[in-house]
Amino acid sequence: MNNVEKKLKHLKKHFNFKKDELLEIKKMYSNDFFNPNDESYLKLLQISKNLCETYTKICLEERKTWRKNKHLKSSIFTYLKFYFKKNHILKLLMPIHGMILYSEENLNLFIGQVDCKGYGYINRNVTFTPTNLVSIEKGNVFAFDIEIGSDKLKIENNLAKLGKITFDKKSWIGAGCKLGDNITVGKESVLGCGATLISDLKEKSLAVGRPAKIIRNIEKSGTKHKTIFTETQMNMIYNHIKNLNYGKFPKEFDNMLNCNDFNTMAGSLKYLFRLTKVLCDELNEDISDKRRNEIYDILFIKPKNIKIKIGKNLHVDMLGTIIINGDIIIGDNVSLGGNIVIEGNTVINSGSILHASGHSLLAKERLMSFSLKKGFYENSIYGCIFIGKGCNVGENVIVAPNSFINSDIPNNKLFVKDKIITE
Repeated sequence: MNNVEKKLKHLKKHFNFKKDELLEIKKMYSNDFFNPNDESYLKLLQISKNLCETYTKICLEERKTWRKNKHLKSSIFTYLKFYFKKNHILKLLMPIHGMILYSEENLNLFIGQVDCKGYGYINRNVTFTPTNLVSIEKGNVFAFDIEIGSDKLKIENNLAKLGKITFDKKSWIGAGCKLGDNITVGKESVLGCGATLISDLKEKSLAVGRPAKIIRNIEKSGTKHKTIFTETQMNMIYNHIKNLNYGKFPKEFDNMLNCNDFNTMAGSLKYLFRLTKVLCDELNEDISDKRRNEIYDILFIKPKNIKIKIGKNLHVDMLGTIIINGDIIIGDNVSLGGNIVIEGNTVINSGSILHASGHSLLAKERLMSFSLKKGFYENSIYGCIFIGKGCNVGENVIVAPNSFINSDIPNNKLFVKDKIITE
C-alpha cells in the first residue's frame, strides 16, 4: 500500500470519511490539482485545526499538573499519561511516521500533510501552512515561531496544487525562520535565526539573511563567545539561583552563563526549566499586580523598585539569565532566550524574538545522544544579547545570538551582531 492509500485509509478509520468523500483529498495527497472548495477537504482542515488546538491544551494541562507539586515533579504515571495523550494526537495528525517527533504547543498542520520519518524536535509555534506536502527525515530540529510554506495556494483554473518541501537528515531551522514553497533543506544544514529561505539549501551549509544566503560550509562548530556578564552580575545570578534551587547551583547552569556547552536534559536543570515555564504560563492568568511583580523578581535579575510592564504570552527560555538595569516595556508575544542584558528605558515591542540560545552547527554535537555515563543528553549553547539604554526594538524584530544593540530597530527587521539586515 502506498503512502496516499495509507492516508486515505487513516481518514476512513479514525475520522469516518466515506470513500466518495475522498476523491479530491486523494488528488491533494497525490500532488495533483484538486478543488480547494471541496467540502471534504475543508472538513479535513477543520478537524486538523481542532486536533492541533487539543494538542496545545494537553501541553498546557501537563504544565498545570507540575504546579501541584512543590518541586514541580510529576509521577511516572502522570508523565506517561500525558506522553501517550500527546503521542496519540501526533499520530492522528501524521499517519506516515517513524519514531514520532516530539513537539511543543501551538503546532499547526493538517492531517497527512507531514510525513515524519523519525525522531526529532519541533518547538512551540511552528506552522506548516496548507500549501505544501512536507517530508521530514530523521534528526531534524525546529526552533520556535517558524512558518513553513507560503500563505497562498497555487491556483490554476480554480484548482489548487500543493508544493513539496523536504527536510533532509539532521538539519536545524532557527527561530523565527520562514520558508517558501517547493524547497529542499539539505542534510545537516542550518538556517540561521530569522532567515527567509526561498530556494534549496545545500547540505552542510549555513544560510542567514532575508533572503537567506549561504555564508559557509559547515565543517566545524561555530566560534565560541565570551559571556557579557560582569563578575558582580555573575554573583547576583549565582545567589538568585541558589535561593530558588534549594541552595544548589548546577554546574550546567555555570556552563550556560559562560557560553559553554551544557546538557539541556541534565536532571539538575529540570526544576529550573519547569519553573520558568509555569511562571510564564501564570503571567497569562488573572493574577494580582503583587503576584505579577513576584514573578518578575524570579524570572529576571534586576534592581528593586524598577518599573516593568509586560504584555501577554511572554516566553523566557530560562530564568536568571536576563539582567534588567532599569525601567522597561515589553509587548505581547515576545520571546527572550540566552544570556541577555537590557539597559533601562528600553522598549521591546510585540512579536519580537531576542534569541541567544542554540546548538552547535555540527549535527553530531547538537542531536540527542546516549552514553552510560550521562544517559540521554543533548548539548546546547547560550550566546549573549546586549540592548543599550533607551533603545526601541520594533514590532516583529528578530535579534540573532551575540548581537549588541545601541540604537533603535525598525519594525519587522532582522538584527545580526551589530547591524540591521536589509531585505
